[in-house]
Amino acid sequence: ATFSSVVGHLPNSSTEDWERYYFDAVLPVGDKCGQQKPITGWTVNWDRYRRRGIANQNFQYFTGGVFRAPTNGVYHCCGAGRCKQGGVCDWTISKNGVDNVRAAFGTRTTRNNEWQTQSVCVVERMVTGATMQLNFESTGGNDCIEETGWDYNRFSCIWINPS
Repeated sequence: ATFSSVVGHLPNSSTEDWERYYFDAVLPVGDKCGQQKPITGWTVNWDRYRRRGIANQNFQYFTGGVFRAPTNGVYHCCGAGRCKQGGVCDWTISKNGVDNVRAAFGTRTTRNNEWQTQSVCVVERMVTGATMQLNFESTGGNDCIEETGWDYNRFSCIWINPS
């Protein structure tokens, strides 16, 4: 037997029934201080949706700091942030606006010569057009996101399942 005779194996990718979506974004070098709902100013590395029968749809689903689901399904979304020394930093990932918080992370321990990086991921069912965003909740004047160029601050989502 050859591999092409294995049940479920299709030798021609144009006949497969498949779908995929992912985005990945990082913040540019610098500081962002004070509350931001959502965090904006991202550099988008990837934002790609593809399914059989349509061409790649690139850079359409993550704009203005908000991810909009291109199709129904289950998504795995992650946020990471670096808190600048001397600040108190709290982040949330929220769904369909700022009030429906799905995950939170942060730190209270930045003192002399210290900074911290935190992250969290969430698995969430979403319908087409539903949104997720990464928010910086801290309101103090010294509460700052710090990016040094090592991509400490990142937001990403990937479609993992149709249901």
